[in-house]
Amino acid sequence: MAGAVAPAPGSSCESAGSWPAPDRAIMLAIAANTYRQGFCGLQDADFELLCGGEDNELRQLVFSNPSMVHVGLTNFLRREGGFEKLSYEAWQKCLYVALRNPILRKPITENRFEDSGAESYEQGRPFHAAWELLLVLDRTDENAGILSDAFMNIVEFSPPWDDPRFGSPDSELGPDVSIESVWEFSERYEQSALAFVKAMLLKWEEPKRLKDGREANEDKWPSQYGFIRQGIAMGAVKRRAERTLIGFIRDHHDKWARAGYYAGFPFANEEEVNAAHQRDPVLFVEQGVHNDSLYLSTSAGRVFRELVDQRSESEWEDFSDDQMRRSAFHHRGLYLWQKSPLTYPHQMMNWTTCILSYLSESAMNL
Repeated sequence: MAGAVAPAPGSSCESAGSWPAPDRAIMLAIAANTYRQGFCGLQDADFELLCGGEDNELRQLVFSNPSMVHVGLTNFLRREGGFEKLSYEAWQKCLYVALRNPILRKPITENRFEDSGAESYEQGRPFHAAWELLLVLDRTDENAGILSDAFMNIVEFSPPWDDPRFGSPDSELGPDVSIESVWEFSERYEQSALAFVKAMLLKWEEPKRLKDGREANEDKWPSQYGFIRQGIAMGAVKRRAERTLIGFIRDHHDKWARAGYYAGFPFANEEEVNAAHQRDPVLFVEQGVHNDSLYLSTSAGRVFRELVDQRSESEWEDFSDDQMRRSAFHHRGLYLWQKSPLTYPHQMMNWTTCILSYLSESAMNL
């Protein structure tokens, strides 16, 4: 079959079902099976037909399935490992879904007892392949629509630091490791990441024809190009130690790059919150409600909660921006509190109320 791929290394495909199946319902069941590993059950599939065809539901189930595993997702994003014969048009059709696979929303889990680092390396490869797409794909409206908000939800920032165009550091520190050599390596890595971010923010800026065609009030929401730049910034500001890179994004002239900083930077103190609010009073609060660090019981979190309650308009109208922002903050806070009550205190409840509420619910479920 054209475009057929091998199952993931070390996996067993005996009970995954066979493809193509006698009818579409069985094929949908195989595609949605989260217990298969890699492309078990699909090793005989014609991916040119699967991706290039008209069955969007089937595409969604195959490429949004986390059981694809890291190596399978990496191979698809790079069009290798069995996907090299897949036509560009067919690959594009499935790329939108693959870039939003749950694998890219789950942080790399490090095994402290692992000596070789091979497991962490394999987990990191799809992230590297995803960020590489910003460099590989041409800047077209079609590609911008595919990338769009994908990078806002990719949890690991892994730019192509090994690309010589960005002054890449050596891939290894070498045998004689010292504090100085580690510091020098870290600085070179940050400079390489900074060069990548600068180049990609420039590459994916708004085309002039779109800038000229936008109404004044349309700037309130990002275009697909704006979403890309915001996602790049969100990924790049996650590591507090990279101060030069963070400072570049924090003070950037592009509104949506700064929006990425407000939504992704791990704020830790009230000085950082006040500085952000002073720079962009409305934009900061709008984007900050999506930043989990501002829900923590820290000085940054406490100051931000006060800012969310402030009115930005003289009139208090139904469905106003103030009300929608407060509603988003309330529901996100409730979600985080239910997920991890010891980490995220609910903004409307003190600890005594939390404990009593939990005990009450537990008693009702007995």
